[in-house]
Amino acid sequence: MRRALPLVLLALLLGGTARRAGADGPSSLAEVDRRALAWVEGLGRPSVAGRPYVRITSTSKPDALRPWSHVVEGVLLAESEAGWIVLTPTLRTERPRRLDSAWDVHRETLDLETVAREERARLSSPARGLVLAAFCAANGLEAAAGDLLAAARRLPLPEGEAIERPLEERVADGLDVRVIWEITLDFDDLSVPRTRLLAQLEAFLASFPKSKHRPTAEEGVRILARMVAEDAAHPALTPEALAALPVDARIQELIFRLRDQHGAQFSQPGSPSIFRFDDEDAASPAQALQDLGMVAVPALIEALDDHRFTRTVGYWRDFTYSHYVVRIGDAALELLGRSTGQSFFHGTYTAASMIKDGEGKAVQARYRAWWAEVSGLAAPLQALTAATDPVRRAELARALPDRGPGAILGAPADARWGTGMVQAACPGMSGAATCLWLRAVVAESPHPRTKALAAWALRDQGDATAVPSVIALWRNLSAEQRSDPVQGGAVASFLASCGDVDAVRALFEGLDSRPPAVRELVVLAFSRGGLGAVRGLAADGSGGGIEERWKPSAEVSRAVEDGIAARLSDLEPDPLGVRRRQSPLADLDPQFDAGGRTADLAIEVLALRWPDAYPLPFVPVRPADDWEELRTGFLVTWRTRRASPPPR
Repeated sequence: MRRALPLVLLALLLGGTARRAGADGPSSLAEVDRRALAWVEGLGRPSVAGRPYVRITSTSKPDALRPWSHVVEGVLLAESEAGWIVLTPTLRTERPRRLDSAWDVHRETLDLETVAREERARLSSPARGLVLAAFCAANGLEAAAGDLLAAARRLPLPEGEAIERPLEERVADGLDVRVIWEITLDFDDLSVPRTRLLAQLEAFLASFPKSKHRPTAEEGVRILARMVAEDAAHPALTPEALAALPVDARIQELIFRLRDQHGAQFSQPGSPSIFRFDDEDAASPAQALQDLGMVAVPALIEALDDHRFTRTVGYWRDFTYSHYVVRIGDAALELLGRSTGQSFFHGTYTAASMIKDGEGKAVQARYRAWWAEVSGLAAPLQALTAATDPVRRAELARALPDRGPGAILGAPADARWGTGMVQAACPGMSGAATCLWLRAVVAESPHPRTKALAAWALRDQGDATAVPSVIALWRNLSAEQRSDPVQGGAVASFLASCGDVDAVRALFEGLDSRPPAVRELVVLAFSRGGLGAVRGLAADGSGGGIEERWKPSAEVSRAVEDGIAARLSDLEPDPLGVRRRQSPLADLDPQFDAGGRTADLAIEVLALRWPDAYPLPFVPVRPADDWEELRTGFLVTWRTRRASPPPR
């Protein structure tokens, strides 16, 4: 949990300053210095009076492969068994940990006056000088504070600035980023109330009148003012009172409580989730809404354009200011995706977020159109869930319309929705009922991908009865469908990995007469999809392989090897570079420069599936001559293993 670092003018937070005018005697600081320090006070800093100035050094263990150290220096705000909270002269809050198996950690207390003197001699940042001066003044070191302020003013003006401005105006040009960053991070700390967050943003607007981050602060003030008023007017409900509410009222109450939903981001770059995936989720409003399932969908759709804040923070990278607060509309989007399997927001960059990017209304319109089309399923879905007899459940499931991939009526032309909604909405189905339903989907669905997905689900339950139907489907696909990586790709991936030798042979039959895109799709089917994770190769070609989802028999493995070996003679170039983008090894390492022929893809698949027989040393950039040498060498290897030419 992040400790609060309030950045508001709550009181005279630099209290304890010695020799302040009217206190312990007349201040030795000039009026211009007092104005600069008062400006720092206006940022709402926590009191540093009487607190030690420390240096905490974390050094990697002696046996570390890459020696490294990290030094944190500043005022010690708090200390616990876990570590320390330190406020640095850059206004950054650091949290070095006391116990870490990878580091040796050492803390020492420094003399602040000595620190100020040494800093003054090497000062290069007026902002650092002003903040450190505030530390000194708060601890009775007015002479040191005055010297630091004088040194800060003597620093050269920024290029192009001919008129010297007050020190606080000079530092405001860069310090605003640090302050707005700290405010944003405070949203991730549930101990910081919304009233304090509001005061922080109001103080930011007062302290940084020219900041480019004012629009962010102004929007935050508007939203938080509304939320604070709502908090005051909203009645508190006990868990028992919440559970007693009618379901519609309970859903609205839970959506209201999303303002306190505390999620996390687990990778960078990446996207935040409103869930933390720990004990904190158990009683969270988001979890309660997810547990309600499809019944909450209409209300969540209406919440998609809700700009009010949650307590979840996302970012592009945590070491630069790219942070933003997840909105209630974003939370509704994540919940809808989990409940329905549909997602109508597709970000175009790694830190994309629906509300932040102004897409709330458009996404809401797509969901409304989709729900108008499928909401008629609510009654049969409810009957299906309530049914206990497996045969009856299968009959009800077959009666549901197949909503396979297609356009959303009334939505923008590019809006699509997927195939998993009906199955995802019936998690209670199991055993015989599930298999009966899935067999019906394989037999009756007009959508190749839907059929393949149903066949996958059957195969996961040990039911291979759908394999002949999918083989027939592959043979009857149109040329366009077979080349489509979504439709044809799903069918090919199932056949490549279902463990049936006839399925493998069906993929390879007549492949020479197929278009290049189909030949490529079939080869790739044996390195992706249902085959599981691809293991990387070491520099000497060892350690590779494919972790099979369903372990193939020796007959199936032989058929795969024969079919892939036949593609070693497929030398047609790829002028568009599609195969380079779909290289299995390029997926493992973006630096890998794959060959440009289907034969080169076959080399990679052979090396991944049988690394001992077909070693492929991992070389990021391989000349064309090397690919040709590998190709001929792999052909010799195959012929040696089979003592016959490759099948054609």
